[in-house]
Amino acid sequence: DLAEQSLVLLETGFAPEDILDSIYTDGERWWSRTCAAPCCPPEGTPCDPATPAAASAVLAGSVALASRSELERQVEGPSLFDQAGMLAEVTSIHERVAPMSTRKRANRVRRLVGRGVEEQLDELELMELAVLVGTIDSRDTAWLMMSQEQASEHLALWQQVVANCLDADAVAPLCLMASAAWLRGNGALMGICLQRAETLDPDYSMLTLLAEIHQVGAPPSMWGRITAA
Repeated sequence: DLAEQSLVLLETGFAPEDILDSIYTDGERWWSRTCAAPCCPPEGTPCDPATPAAASAVLAGSVALASRSELERQVEGPSLFDQAGMLAEVTSIHERVAPMSTRKRANRVRRLVGRGVEEQLDELELMELAVLVGTIDSRDTAWLMMSQEQASEHLALWQQVVANCLDADAVAPLCLMASAAWLRGNGALMGICLQRAETLDPDYSMLTLLAEIHQVGAPPSMWGRITAA
């Protein structure tokens, strides 16, 4: 399990130079956690929406959402009514995928993910991808296809998968969506993905690694070390 190997790497820590800064805010002012010199005012620095950091975030596609519920809607799956209508089709996909060898599943995942980051998959393909990544090997195949450069495309793909799969198949896609959100620099969305995944299967092994990444604020630049583990 690549997630277990990567957790061991994460627990050894990461180089201080990987962290540019760590700050906390009350919504109106911010304080640096890493500033050792008397350069930051004790009362904090006023938050200015026109600062370069905010402008860079908007330029990169990060937009402030109106509420937490708006963020939660991004990780919702189909309604229970819709899932009932999908059940026969998903059962058929499971029956078709079950006899596949590990290699054949991995190859199918590569094809679907490769296309999915370039164009919109149809609903049946999204449901199939959710079923395929239900095994650790296939999930890790999809995970290792991610990169910081294409984080937005992978995030969009896994959000579509999550929106088109049964709850029973959603944990692995949610973890992959959380990974892409992390690489995209969207820690809030990553946290919401992990919360929903934990309600569905609190014992899922990959959750431990991703929760650790989220809690310590590991930078996306650490992705190269995780994939090399």
